[in-house]
Amino acid sequence: MCGICGIYNFNKDQFVDLNILKNMNGEMVSRGPDSDGYYVHKNFGMAMRRLSIIDAKTSSQPITNSGGNISIIFNGEIYNYIELRDVLIDSGEQFKTSGDAEVILKLYEKHGENFIKYLNGMFSICLIDKRNELKILLYRDRYGIKPLYYSLQNNQLIFASNLNCFKKTNQDIQKSHESFLLYLSLNYFPDDRTVYKNIFSLRPGHLIKVNENKFSTVQYFSLNKNIRNSPVNETEELSDILKNSIKINLRSDVKIGLMLSSGIDSSIIAYEIKNILNNLNCYSVDFEGKEQNESVMAKKFANFLDFSHETLIVSKNKLDKITEDLFMGLDEPCGDTAIIPSYLISQKARLNGTKVLLSGAGGDELFGGYSRHYNNLKSKMYGSLFFFKFANCSLSKLLPYKYQNYFYKMLSKKYAYASNTSGQNLGIVLNSLNDKKHRDFILDYFEKIFGEIIKSEICENRGDIMALDLKYYLPGNILLPFDKVTMLNGVEGRVPFLDHRIIQEINFKKLNMTKNGTAKKNKVFLRNLYSEKLPEYIFKSSKKGFNIPIDQWNEKLNVNLFNKNCFSNSFSKDVVIGNMDNFEFSSFFYNLNSYCKWEKYH
Repeated sequence: MCGICGIYNFNKDQFVDLNILKNMNGEMVSRGPDSDGYYVHKNFGMAMRRLSIIDAKTSSQPITNSGGNISIIFNGEIYNYIELRDVLIDSGEQFKTSGDAEVILKLYEKHGENFIKYLNGMFSICLIDKRNELKILLYRDRYGIKPLYYSLQNNQLIFASNLNCFKKTNQDIQKSHESFLLYLSLNYFPDDRTVYKNIFSLRPGHLIKVNENKFSTVQYFSLNKNIRNSPVNETEELSDILKNSIKINLRSDVKIGLMLSSGIDSSIIAYEIKNILNNLNCYSVDFEGKEQNESVMAKKFANFLDFSHETLIVSKNKLDKITEDLFMGLDEPCGDTAIIPSYLISQKARLNGTKVLLSGAGGDELFGGYSRHYNNLKSKMYGSLFFFKFANCSLSKLLPYKYQNYFYKMLSKKYAYASNTSGQNLGIVLNSLNDKKHRDFILDYFEKIFGEIIKSEICENRGDIMALDLKYYLPGNILLPFDKVTMLNGVEGRVPFLDHRIIQEINFKKLNMTKNGTAKKNKVFLRNLYSEKLPEYIFKSSKKGFNIPIDQWNEKLNVNLFNKNCFSNSFSKDVVIGNMDNFEFSSFFYNLNSYCKWEKYH
């Protein structure tokens, strides 16, 4: 919906410069091309850019209460704002707007910091409360659908929806070498890391509080708790929640479209939308040379529902120009090729007058859609050679690159998780680096963060993999890039599967979403729920994904950009340049090229 940014000076005598706020806000025009807004109070200032989706005429931000002592800006959508508004009106509240921002403001006035448990949606929120001691509250939604970054330097707290905003301040902005090493291995920046030193991503389900001039971060929601911490009808079934989530995700005053693959998740969304809307614009992407494409099946299903459908074709010779344009606009690189279809579809949708796109993202992570969620002979061997970890790199060099990756998986379940989610060959990544301390940093980091959930190299628990997906992979590799590429085109991406009531219901009832399933017959819960509603070919279709066929397209290293990379001295040139024609390096080269293309503009 928007982008937000702001500055808090811990020196109370240092007032915020409105011009700096305006420069920061100017970096987010694509996130909010329709309007902007500013609020400055002494040592605090906040600003926002708006993409008008609901109540375009009267819901401009910031919004301030009648007493003039509480103000709010926010980015996102509150899908249950109508129900919340009705409850507030019944309790005597009066509204000046018909949008969701004022609902948040009234809820905070009524419930204080507990207001957050009533919200169903995706958001980053900033509230200033001047009623007693000045208090600033910054919230990020439960799954991390919307971005929120912050930095603490020079006695300032600076926050923004876009990393480019920080360059318009007096903060010291430097690219992080550690983050670069993790990016090479994972395709994204994990946990609270960003491409830059000293700029952090607020973790999902967390808030920043500045109270009595003191900074703190607090977790307000956990995806793993077996409790419901928002009002939910005890008899409400998971299927009812899913249907309701899709329904309220359609709330909009502007045109809506759907990213339609041939998979179960987006097909379910399309099916449920048909019960509400007569027509919908659906979009798919095909890649030249890819053995399994999405469009034929997607078009067949769209025709079945009598929905409009359009297929975009991506050829190998167009890839370089597409990625050049994409990384020029992105505030940090991403090595997952699935962002390209999202970018192209949102670009096309906006040209067609569509400002909201629904996606099936999150269905795999919640309902067991990846092969890594199921046991197989290979996965049982992960971690079986843990006693050889001390000699990992020297031993791996004795093996062909094809087998090095599996060797690392056998050393540790944490290494296996990193490789299985990124598709990167850890042997190639690690042996391309010329310094042992850099290789050790990557592996030690995996041990640390993934080891918080994977406690044993011996015991097998696929539930740990799903928990890791929700905590790291989903927000870092799926949701953040999806938000960034859609917002580059002034389009809001929505993800109906990521209604927090769904994960609460799964946890509360301790539902095992992989029970009776296999890698080929996954998401059994959804299959059973829609087996008599969706055509049989939807369930028989194998999982394809929106990825580019990098191996078939045989991505080559861009040597010119590589030599200009600020971290190029970290690599063994003999390994990297010496494998220019090795197709097993294709994924690694795509990742490295993506960073270098992004770096050229940033």
